Amino acid sequence: MLQITLAECIQATTDGVFNTNKLNLSSPLSTDDFSLIAEYLRTVPLKSIYCTLEITEENSAGLVCLAKAISEKNNLEKLHFEVSELFFDRYLPNVPILNIYDNYRMNKLNNSIINAVVMMTEDKPKVEHLNINIEQVNSLASNSQTKELARNLRNAPLISCEIAMGMEKGSQFPVIYTRKNEPNTTLSSVKLLSSIYGTDLLNHLKSATALKILVLDKLQLETKDLTTLNRIFTSNPNLDYFALTKTNLGQLDSDLFFQSLKGCANLKILDLSDSNLNLLNVSALCAYLSSPECTLTELDLSHNTFMGNDLHKIAEALTSNQSIEKLIVDENYIEDKGLTSLINLCKENKNIKTLSISKVCRDKPSDETIGQLATLISSPECQLKQIDFYQSISANQLQMLTKAITSNRTLSSVHLNYTMPNNVQGVLCQTEIEGHLNNPQPTTTASSAHSLDNNDEDDVLTVSSSSLDTPLTPLSEHDAVHEEVASSTPAFA
Repeated sequence: MLQITLAECIQATTDGVFNTNKLNLSSPLSTDDFSLIAEYLRTVPLKSIYCTLEITEENSAGLVCLAKAISEKNNLEKLHFEVSELFFDRYLPNVPILNIYDNYRMNKLNNSIINAVVMMTEDKPKVEHLNINIEQVNSLASNSQTKELARNLRNAPLISCEIAMGMEKGSQFPVIYTRKNEPNTTLSSVKLLSSIYGTDLLNHLKSATALKILVLDKLQLETKDLTTLNRIFTSNPNLDYFALTKTNLGQLDSDLFFQSLKGCANLKILDLSDSNLNLLNVSALCAYLSSPECTLTELDLSHNTFMGNDLHKIAEALTSNQSIEKLIVDENYIEDKGLTSLINLCKENKNIKTLSISKVCRDKPSDETIGQLATLISSPECQLKQIDFYQSISANQLQMLTKAITSNRTLSSVHLNYTMPNNVQGVLCQTEIEGHLNNPQPTTTASSAHSLDNNDEDDVLTVSSSSLDTPLTPLSEHDAVHEEVASSTPAFA
């Protein structure tokens, strides 16, 4: 049964770009819908296709039909395909003895989606921007499937490529496929997400020479992979954004990795979030951060296992760093000692404009620590433009921070949170902070005009400012890198 019409397909096409988001779908397409879209695509000249679809076991046959039609569009310059939701109904209870048949059905469905993706990329001699996102598929692409994908794209003049797809160990990197180790001089942005295994993927990256953006997510690294990364850094001197996230980097001897970063003379943004970094890695990290070769403007160390002593060392290393502007250390175990070290860092290093220190204390920070943070914020010399501090605090601590924020002239964005929305004190502070950020003039805080009952002093409160959506004033050239990162994924009308 058809859910869409030919007229809607026409309306979803603008200036040679077909975009399924313009179909305003409320439920998964039927097989007949897929057939209609496939026939429509065959009849219109297109330079870009943007498909974000919900897949079910029932419409998977239609996806194959659509993939065949896309494979025939050999003039495409941009291709984006994403499985936004994957729906699967089990026939039997999910228990070891009974789920054999359902697992077979699930694997068959996953495999058909991967095969459809491979088919879509056939005969694409002009495609410059490729974005494939099938993270919803929990099966790994086989080596034969990724090698076929590589063959399909071997002659494509790719500039940007983002692939979110799990791959088996030993899989060929499905983009850079050069003959006789010839260098790839066109690819400037690569994002590999949910890739699972890294060794063979990284080996194929060595032929790239023009990378500016490299994102590697969920790689299971081996020690020898760090040597390969060193070669990638060496052959891509213009790399300015590097992310290695959700990996086991912290479990390896990372000295070579951080030493290799010193060779990245143009690296501005480094994201090492959720990479198991800990006290065993902090010395090598600090040696890099304090070196003259470090050119970072933004560093993300969130979701690691650094402790207070570790952050103290990192803060010391960054004290003399003349380039760092944004520091993110959310969800580490730094407690009061780490917070105090970061507060002192911001007093010493006036280049830091953005500080994110959320969920870093298992309990509430001490009044002394909050007092130091309030003093930093209220100081006429405070240079901070954005503070992220999602943390449980008492009502008195909230009052201290509110008074400091409303006397600050530089902040344009404050990200706090509150867990007791019915608490009058929290609402008053929230309103006052929002009003100040919209009209940054020092004011007498309403919080100081309201006394607190003894029972309120231990209330867990935070503030959520509407300035969450307030954009930061550009901090310097690292914002241009952000724009490039955002633009590396093709924009579709």
